[in-house]
Amino acid sequence: MTWTEFDDYGSSNPSDSSRIRFSKSTDQGITWSTAKTISDVSGNCIDSDNTDEGAVPCVGPNGEIYVSWAGPLGLVFDKSTNGGQTWGADIFVSNMPGGWDFDVSGIYRCNGLPITMCDISSSPYRGYIYVVWSDQRNGATDTDIFMARSTNGGSNWSTPIKVNDDITARHQFFVWSTIDPSTGHLWFVFYDRRNTTGAATDVFVAKSTDGGTTFENFKVSETPFTPTASVFFGDYTNIAAWNGKIYPFWMRLNSGQLSVLITKIQDIIPVELNSFTADVKQGKVYLSWETATELNNFGFYIERRNVDVPENETEWVEIGFKEGRGNSTERNLYQFVDYPISDGTYHYRLRQIDYDGSFEYSNEVEVNLFSVKSFELSQNYPNPFNPSTTISFQLPEASFISLKVFDALGTEVETIAEGKYPAGVHEVVFNAEELSSGLYLYRIISGANELTRKMMVIK
Repeated sequence: MTWTEFDDYGSSNPSDSSRIRFSKSTDQGITWSTAKTISDVSGNCIDSDNTDEGAVPCVGPNGEIYVSWAGPLGLVFDKSTNGGQTWGADIFVSNMPGGWDFDVSGIYRCNGLPITMCDISSSPYRGYIYVVWSDQRNGATDTDIFMARSTNGGSNWSTPIKVNDDITARHQFFVWSTIDPSTGHLWFVFYDRRNTTGAATDVFVAKSTDGGTTFENFKVSETPFTPTASVFFGDYTNIAAWNGKIYPFWMRLNSGQLSVLITKIQDIIPVELNSFTADVKQGKVYLSWETATELNNFGFYIERRNVDVPENETEWVEIGFKEGRGNSTERNLYQFVDYPISDGTYHYRLRQIDYDGSFEYSNEVEVNLFSVKSFELSQNYPNPFNPSTTISFQLPEASFISLKVFDALGTEVETIAEGKYPAGVHEVVFNAEELSSGLYLYRIISGANELTRKMMVIK
């Protein structure tokens, strides 16, 4: 967890300062690590624009800890890649024109403090980091919601992107955001006055399915409410998302009566993909995928990239299309065969597209393509040997194999390898420490194929 530590809260004494602190628990909160300061620049203690505040951490796909906050330098970001033991230098994200402590009519107090989040889904945006906040860069009567994005672990940040899509000079404020870890979709909840006059306030939700490039906004409150600055109704909203189910909640003030509201949003996921696999057989790549349900499914574009070629590492090539089933509540199986012209490591993905043009990417699958055209068993090396030797074999396609050792009389001595192996060249080490000197045979069987070779143990 992270928090703001004050020398003396509310003090205007220049010798008093604030800072961001970090601690963690590895036993479900029973004990906590010694707190450490992670902010490089201290703020004041006034609880305003130049105070270090708003540190809300998140965890990346590989256990990284990310956090941003607002303070004298604007919005800054820090991270730890070793469980919080050490932290890097603060990285500038964005300025906050008007500061994070600003006025909104009818609100007792208002802030635009940041939320940090990271995509841990299997979407194409896995690992992207987002910082979300609000400020008044467009004027004191036009608070807006903004987001900055990093695609390289926080080293660099995009220009701030406006999340609310209205064209009015009205307030949007008290934002919270989250990422659905099953889809990678971004979700935001905030108070909004685009459709009202005076201090009357609605609640809106925004959604992004493309890593924060575009946003869809829609109202979730049934009717507006009118807050009054004489009643403090809290500083926060919140939103949770999982597996296409989204739950925003917020405070509402009616006639001096406070209430907490929550609603459920069902995200429309065009196609539920059960599986996506790739197998290599005789130089060809066989792709298979299965859907559990389909809604308005136009079809699947199949895309490939060769990750062994540096200049093509991020270049996806469209190699085929499979028509979808439209609307279906039954499981459907799809297959596609690719014929790469050269050896290498290939990644494949599906771009499922709806009738209205919206689309989603599948997870990626990887294959290693080698020029193995035949079933072979190589001579062990070294030979003769004591006590171990290496045996290699190659498979033109993924196969179930059994590799065993026999003595000169044909009695089975040991099973070296058994199971399903992918296409390609494989090596296993055989240790004959328990065997006596003499001639032995090793035999591999795969389906109707069988090969045998001799080896000599000398002690």
